[in-house]
Amino acid sequence: MVSQKVKIKNPTGLHLRPAGILCKEAMQFQSLITFTFRESTANAKSVLSVLGACVKSGDEIEFHCDGPDEKEALETMVKMKPDRIVYVSCDSATLARDVKWLGERGYEVKKVKACDMFPGTVHVETVVLLSQQKPDDTIEIDLDLDELDATSAELKATYQEIKDYVLKEFGLKVSSLYISQVKRKCGIEVGENYNLPKSENARVPQCPKEKEDAIKAALKYFAMI
Repeated sequence: MVSQKVKIKNPTGLHLRPAGILCKEAMQFQSLITFTFRESTANAKSVLSVLGACVKSGDEIEFHCDGPDEKEALETMVKMKPDRIVYVSCDSATLARDVKWLGERGYEVKKVKACDMFPGTVHVETVVLLSQQKPDDTIEIDLDLDELDATSAELKATYQEIKDYVLKEFGLKVSSLYISQVKRKCGIEVGENYNLPKSENARVPQCPKEKEDAIKAALKYFAMI
């Protein structure tokens, strides 16, 4: 037997038309296909039974497929792309087969629980929770584009580390522009696009002597010159 939870997205829930579509799909299989909602169980092959469950939009139901073609029934249900599948099996061979099949279709195992439903025998029920891996799962990070074009010398200290040193030791705030200007004066390779003016006629402020000396001190401290 395999089970699968599905969230109903149809705006009007499982009313007459979608209930008929569900039953038509379920009737293609020999397996017994039911679903549970709250405390009731409905026969997915009966329109009246489906309607009687009173499933609304946003509700979550759990399908149960049990029979000789349960794998094919499972495949049909997977086309609905549920976020989670709860697989219940008493056959370790078919369990391994179907978990592999589901894994190839974007699902990964989250939890596994063995239940001794038949004491004194070699049989055991296994419950497996699988979740769909979503390609849009991302991690957002902030990047300073100036730091991406790092040269071998710049790897010794970042622009922020130089700024922090100058502020701590000399009480001065310096910009990345001033640091890049001093680096060029000292013969340190600077990224090709570091702090270039947006236009040829743009005025670029020059680093004051006091700040230049402080930046040079920082470069010496970090063994960059």
